[in-house]
Amino acid sequence: MKVKPIRTRKEHKEALLRVQELFDLDPKEGTAQFDELELLAMVV
Repeated sequence: MKVKPIRTRKEHKEALLRVQELFDLDPKEGTAQFDELELLAMVV
């Protein structure tokens, strides 16, 4: 998992796509995917 500040429109678009991918997976709380989704949602 690599979460970093979003500085460009391209990075924003990529982050939104990743959030959608993770959301569709419906990860269980406590998993790495859940943590990534939670952090990306905060950053976006």
